[in-house]
Amino acid sequence: MTSVRQYEPYAAQLGFLSESIHRQLTERECGIFDRGLADYHRRKNVKAFVECLSLVLNTNQKRQLLIPIRDTYVKPSDTSRFNQLVQAHGLATSLKKKRRELAAESNMTSPDGIHKVEVKRDPGGEWGFNIRGGSDHGTGVFVSWVEPESNCHKSGLLVGDQILKANDTSFESINHHDAVQLIRGCKKLRLWLLSHGRVPSTRMAHKVYRWVDQEGRPTTPPPDPFIIAEQRARGDYRLGIEADERKVTVMVDGGKELGISIRGGSEHGLGVYVSKVDEASVAEAYGIKVGDQIMEVNGVSFLNIVHADAARALRAQPCMVIKVRDVGKLPHSRITTYGQTQWHKGKQREKDKGTRGKKVRWCEKSNL
Repeated sequence: MTSVRQYEPYAAQLGFLSESIHRQLTERECGIFDRGLADYHRRKNVKAFVECLSLVLNTNQKRQLLIPIRDTYVKPSDTSRFNQLVQAHGLATSLKKKRRELAAESNMTSPDGIHKVEVKRDPGGEWGFNIRGGSDHGTGVFVSWVEPESNCHKSGLLVGDQILKANDTSFESINHHDAVQLIRGCKKLRLWLLSHGRVPSTRMAHKVYRWVDQEGRPTTPPPDPFIIAEQRARGDYRLGIEADERKVTVMVDGGKELGISIRGGSEHGLGVYVSKVDEASVAEAYGIKVGDQIMEVNGVSFLNIVHADAARALRAQPCMVIKVRDVGKLPHSRITTYGQTQWHKGKQREKDKGTRGKKVRWCEKSNL
């Protein structure tokens, strides 16, 4: 039987890693960490990530975050290299985790506060509890509702319990969907729990884009076009963008197409960018390039246009005056970063009883 892995004092707070980082680091250190983590995800440069950690984990207390950071953010294939570099930078003398066995096959509470309950389905076939969270939400899996007088209620399951393990499966890094499917597929449940007394509620998500240059190599995002427009309205041209803009008068003969592909649109929070130019096309003949941002067409601004409308405008007109800006880069793929999770105290709440009609986007919950 696989034991639930436990870390030292920060063990019970592994699901609260983001909160712990932002609580223990200064605002400047949080900025360094966030940039270092984003750079690691983009370039997979383990050495640069460890160097970033050496700057921010500058006290013994902060270094207690090291193992959770490694196990949460570092790819398994990079773990060995990460451990070597951490040793070389003097961040830790050992990264071997101390493991503790769960309380033996009993319902007694262990010294770590871990306890086990055995649950049977109710006569109607339901488990009688709901869960929230999962690794895809940056938290552990928590019990958010327990049906009064159900079997699980009589077994001692409480709102605010974190599920560490179900039968022989660790819930340490399980996502919400897999946790739901595993529990629904069981006839009996042995749950190893740690009571926190609170439940993850909502979590703000921020959608950002990775950018690439004309050769497909990762690069930094360009200046925001709305900021540029505001600066120009004030007569501020310090960014020097005006030199990169040009107008192209394009004639598209009958039966031909402009010959470009575009990416972006206001529904994505982006401008409209040229992502492909067909060889020997009309667009290529007029000097339109991959990485050009289309600013306007025939006097109609493309700074706040949805993708479908932009595509329609570029197809519908045989003669177009197109203003483009030579950005030299374009959005490639979207990534989602999350802010801190909001929590509520572990007590029964009616809105946690069911999920139909509820739109809890950032910390998913499911009926069991």
